Amino acid sequence: MECGLWFEKKWNVIIKRCKGQIYYGRFNYEDNAKVPALHLVYGVYKFAMLICEMLKCRYFSESVSRRYTLTYSVNTLPVNPPCVPTQIESTVYCVWKTNSMPRYRQQEETQFFDMTACNAVGCNSQNFTVDHFSIVKPDSPYELKILKYGTHSVYLEWKISHNIVDFLSCGVDHIIQYQLAKVDNGTHFRTVDTSNLPARNRTYRFHLMDLPYAHMQYDLRIYIKSKMAKSRQYWSDFAYKHFTTLSEEPMRPPTIISGAFDQYTRGNERVINVYWQEIAEIEEGGPNFKYLVLVAQGNLTQMIHHRKGMYLSLNATPNALDITAWSSNVNGSSLNSSHIYIPSEKDTHYLKVSYFTKVVYENGTYELSWDSVKNIDNYTLFWCEHNGNQICNGRIDFAVLDSGKTRHIIDLPLEFKYQFAISAISGKNSGGMTWAKIYKECNCSLCIHTDHRNNK
Repeated sequence: MECGLWFEKKWNVIIKRCKGQIYYGRFNYEDNAKVPALHLVYGVYKFAMLICEMLKCRYFSESVSRRYTLTYSVNTLPVNPPCVPTQIESTVYCVWKTNSMPRYRQQEETQFFDMTACNAVGCNSQNFTVDHFSIVKPDSPYELKILKYGTHSVYLEWKISHNIVDFLSCGVDHIIQYQLAKVDNGTHFRTVDTSNLPARNRTYRFHLMDLPYAHMQYDLRIYIKSKMAKSRQYWSDFAYKHFTTLSEEPMRPPTIISGAFDQYTRGNERVINVYWQEIAEIEEGGPNFKYLVLVAQGNLTQMIHHRKGMYLSLNATPNALDITAWSSNVNGSSLNSSHIYIPSEKDTHYLKVSYFTKVVYENGTYELSWDSVKNIDNYTLFWCEHNGNQICNGRIDFAVLDSGKTRHIIDLPLEFKYQFAISAISGKNSGGMTWAKIYKECNCSLCIHTDHRNNK
């Protein structure tokens, strides 16, 4: 069995023999040499402790017990009695509370600790300085309430604990966040500027302004932390509040674009469907939402109260119509309106797109083709979720295309199938919407190649 023992500097030792856990040897050294560090080599075995008594050395395994005491100081004086630590597995800890003896000193900005660790070899002491206010996690704000409601704002009030106000001399920072219950997912919150809030108030008030929608439910959260804290873990738990803003008139009318109508004959009647982009629910602004549609044909006018929907079906004469639409709720109508002119039936014929087809690819690409119409300003392309007929049920979207185009490629989400229509526009006149017929529905590998660069 090989083993070795040596001393640093001017000491040296010669190993005579090794026996079990006891190592014997002799050493020579110069006079007046200071006792140096001792090193022991024994194969690859790891020694936890080594004690030297004259010329005899013995080691202890790592399982040797240790004892700790921890004391904190105020004005350099230790506060007794020391803490006797608790151990869970390999973690040793001490806890001071406001009702313990000695008690937790909340007001001290800096905490000074003295730790002594002892084992069979001896004792060692170490001092620690802790920036106390940087690791304080405050209680959450409480008594959060709404003092005043507005259409796009609320006036908030909340309180923070007495201990934080009285003892945390650096004061606190705030985070105020909100989300729209019907729009934002549960993890997305919008943060507002709180830099003007004072650092040390017992009661806080804040005017939360610029909320985007009236008559809308919001979820509110407020956090606080010590101004000295740097880590996210020291923000308090949040105070929570639901609130709904007051209602108002709708901010805008439905969106109507030129050519957004189709027509057909039923017996001797001309039936016209007028399409628009609906107002989103978050924009309704108040209860009892509806559309007000004024239909003017010759000297006759009619106001129609139309509930939610993205088109209006009218029985009309062959003559031209002017249609004006507003959004409305219990508070009144939108300030602005949308308008569309529908030519007489005979004036729509020369602007009508006669042939419009679509090729549907499995990757969500649609290839659209149509016959050209001469002497026009542009085309309007419409699309909506496909429901088996020409009438859209969901939101209708549109794009304006150049008058020279006869082919267009568009990529849409795969989760739905889509229906398309196209109108030719000349000034205020239009031939109305021509709905696409399915030319082919196929796997891309079996269909004609679609080159997005040749989108014309």
